[in-house]
Amino acid sequence: MPAFENAKAKSNVTWFKLNDKLDYECHDGYESQDGHAGSIVCGNDGWSHKPVCYEKECKIPEIEKNLNTEPKKEKYKVGDVLKFFCRQRLKRVGPDSVQCYDFGWSPNLPTCKEQTKQCSPPPQLLNGKVKETQKENYEHNDLVEYVCNPRFLMKGFNKIQCVDGQWTDLPICIEVETTCGDIPELNYGYAVQTSNPPYHHGDSVEFNCREGFTMIGHKSITCISGLWTQLPQCIGEKTLL
Repeated sequence: MPAFENAKAKSNVTWFKLNDKLDYECHDGYESQDGHAGSIVCGNDGWSHKPVCYEKECKIPEIEKNLNTEPKKEKYKVGDVLKFFCRQRLKRVGPDSVQCYDFGWSPNLPTCKEQTKQCSPPPQLLNGKVKETQKENYEHNDLVEYVCNPRFLMKGFNKIQCVDGQWTDLPICIEVETTCGDIPELNYGYAVQTSNPPYHHGDSVEFNCREGFTMIGHKSITCISGLWTQLPQCIGEKTLL
């Protein structure tokens, strides 16, 4: 078995015969002359070549003149993050940073603009709504948060952003069919209001403690995707002392 640099063999065999082939793969973030994986052959004079994997790099991106970057390097390796700042009070349109991956930089680089466009009122969300009171005007970089209606579960980021006159993508509210079982019993406590099952996603139940006991934790539990959230505790006042 040969010595590897930043790579590992795909075989547990220790010794090899003439013309045997040994496959290997590079560690994450490394590549060989053959790509992420390669092979070597056992010949009369030893292995055909030494399997060496080099750390992957991202090309230095083309930066527009009004965009400052940090940190400045001659080489950027996988995992490196590049941050951006606009000069002369210009407004950034796009992300404040990008990262070097195996396939290159992501997301796309931002630009700098003197003027940015306002956004129209945030779009309506099917089976959901905007959480806060809506404003008359939405400026570049403003955020709007959404919540789903009871019995619906959100898929995607719960906020959208105004980017130079365009809103980013809306999340989706998906109906949850799974229900929760009976209301769990609380030691030394009781549910304030009870209703008959089934209990759907988003349903809540509030608890009180018996006289002489103090509640620790949230006073209500909620049915989330078929499971109740954590019960509070009722602790005797003598125990607290």
